[in-house]
Amino acid sequence: MSGVVFLLLAVIISALGSLFVWFRHARPRSLENSVDSFSREMQALAPREMPTTESRRFRERQK
Repeated sequence: MSGVVFLLLAVIISALGSLFVWFRHARPRSLENSVDSFSREMQALAPREMPTTESRRFRERQK
């Protein structure tokens, strides 16, 4: 009987640990989070700002 109890205890502890890891790493699924994620991706893909006037002057001198 003690073997069955040990096996049952091991399965319960393993299941609880798996649930903890799954909840800890689960992504939030709200609409607001999806919009924020999309916004971050768009900002990463957006072109950079215009160069400063110093770099424009440097490019004009090279022409």
